[in-house]
Amino acid sequence: IADTERFINRFRAKASKARQVQSKVKLLEKIKRIQPPESEAATVNFRFSPSVVPGKNILHLNIKKKQYGDRIILNGSKLTIMRGDKIALVGANGIGKSTVLRMVANAEPFEGESKLGHNVEPSFFAQHQLDALNPSFDIMEEVSDYLYKYGEPYVRGILGGFLFTGDDVFKKVQVLSGGEKSRVALAKTLLAASNFLLLDEPTNHLDIQSIQILCEALDNYEGTLIVVSHDRFFLREVANKIWYIEDQLLKEYLGSYKEFETFQAAKKEKLNGQGNKGNEKVDRVNEKVDRVNEKVKKTPKSDYHTDKERRRKERTLKNAYQKTEDLIIQLEGKKEELLEEMAKPEMAMKYDKLESLQDQVNEVEKKLHSAQVDWDRLVLELEEMEF
Repeated sequence: IADTERFINRFRAKASKARQVQSKVKLLEKIKRIQPPESEAATVNFRFSPSVVPGKNILHLNIKKKQYGDRIILNGSKLTIMRGDKIALVGANGIGKSTVLRMVANAEPFEGESKLGHNVEPSFFAQHQLDALNPSFDIMEEVSDYLYKYGEPYVRGILGGFLFTGDDVFKKVQVLSGGEKSRVALAKTLLAASNFLLLDEPTNHLDIQSIQILCEALDNYEGTLIVVSHDRFFLREVANKIWYIEDQLLKEYLGSYKEFETFQAAKKEKLNGQGNKGNEKVDRVNEKVDRVNEKVKKTPKSDYHTDKERRRKERTLKNAYQKTEDLIIQLEGKKEELLEEMAKPEMAMKYDKLESLQDQVNEVEKKLHSAQVDWDRLVLELEEMEF
């Protein structure tokens, strides 16, 4: 809707685009508008800032080789993390993401060097830190090191951001669930006020609201971070640069996670030699239009027959246009259904199902893009027939 409205506003005053603008207006009118429901759950906004401003270069990573026994994980890579980078380290299970994160933190031996820049203060969060919490402490005692430094109101604000409010802060660690322990450990990581966060699967055991709170906090974070996660929503919200492992090399993609997904999909299609075929139904319509165009171009006719052929071509184009427009609405409806299914609370921890649904969304978006390209082409052809 936003993209279509931008197109309308951009070309509203341009005569040559009048038909396209009117068609876009017509398309918008067919889309059902809904208002997002108001959340009944309480939300807490908070910010956390690094206590020290580091130099421009956060870390230089020079990997000559990393292997386990005969299995080579990485064989030569050099990357630099700059101040303000928010890096998502992505890839399939077992490919070595957490290993790379530990190498960055100098917590994993390898052939090469991980060198921090000037005034860089790292803070490492991983699931094993949950075991480091003292079970006999309550939550306030667990974060007591920060009470003197920041004061109780600020510390309670951070804990409130992770849904520990009121007397909840006096619950013993030993009675906390896995998700609650994860939230306590994350709160401690943020309270450390480091300027370089290393986060290994920080959204594990978190509910949807906690993930959203963490996304907002990291989006406002003025420091640098590198995160390993399988949560696509989380990665799309926080990352501005992507690291991925391919051909035993650690590679870098300069862009968001959504752009990286598009890049990977295009690369996969190119390797398969398939290209973007789009929807078969639209392809058949386009072939029919192309045959009519070719026939009109090659066949000399009288004015009467030329006009007749022209009218026939216009009918074909209009029919194709309507079918493509209906297909766009159908695909947008399908995409909305899939996103609604993904947003259900019971889906929060069903990672396999979420991944399958996301794959379906990607496929629908690919078909939708193809249909929109064809829709624009048909509008232009109809517009040209008026002159």
